[in-house]
Amino acid sequence: IVCHLDPQHYTLSFNRNIMHEIKLLIFFSTGSCVKTNCTEFRSTSCLPCLEGTYMNQPTERTQCFPCTNCDAGSGLKIKTSCTSTSDTVCEPLEGFYCMDVKDKCCMAAQRHKHCEPGQYISKKGTASTDTECSDCTDGTFSNGTFTSCQPHTQCESVNLQLIRPGTATTDAQCGHSSNTTVTVISIVVPIVLLICISLPIVYIVRKKRKSLTGKILTAEYSGEASLLALAFACIFLLIFLFFCCEKIQAVAETLIFVDIGGCCNISIFCMTSSVQCEHGLPTA
Repeated sequence: IVCHLDPQHYTLSFNRNIMHEIKLLIFFSTGSCVKTNCTEFRSTSCLPCLEGTYMNQPTERTQCFPCTNCDAGSGLKIKTSCTSTSDTVCEPLEGFYCMDVKDKCCMAAQRHKHCEPGQYISKKGTASTDTECSDCTDGTFSNGTFTSCQPHTQCESVNLQLIRPGTATTDAQCGHSSNTTVTVISIVVPIVLLICISLPIVYIVRKKRKSLTGKILTAEYSGEASLLALAFACIFLLIFLFFCCEKIQAVAETLIFVDIGGCCNISIFCMTSSVQCEHGLPTA
């Protein structure tokens, strides 16, 4: 038998002296498959691979291989499209990393891990490796998306007052101390002034009434002494407020928690900005 090689097909010549049947395997080049085998009377022919199929090696197969599908639902995308001589090459989507590689093609991918609050991204994920996380140290915080933990804000350095200390997940909260002072003074002082103004008026009215009704002077003097004592107490209170406003401010900025049944159920708000009840006081 003589075999003549051609780019598209093979031809065979049979020696008439050979009487027994010969089975011959024919292999075709990449990008095609066997269409019809050769016989004594015709040559073997090949068939190019159809769209969506490929053949990357010489073969005797009558069908080409189906192209691999890069499924986005599996975290994959096309890196190199399929041709008649090569399969599709897949790679991970953005935010995914490859878990299974076969013939330089990613077969399965998984989403990068998300760091928890209180952790920072110590090593960013790549197409072949997952994200690595590390815990924040004392005095720093992260919401889980930072590449490094951030230091807590020092309220004193920016002339503010600490409202809530920082944690591993949140920054310290600062506020203006002057707001509380103004609030306290604007509420307490008018009340005290109202009392001080009303005392002389009450005294005069009572004195006139007692004079008209003819009551004894001892009762009049007794009432006068009581009102004068209240007036002096009022003046003393004003002086106290003037010199001790800082202490009043500190008291006003304290949120008193009343614990009932182990839970923080009642909060008494002392004329300050809104503060949330986070932790109940321990019960006795």
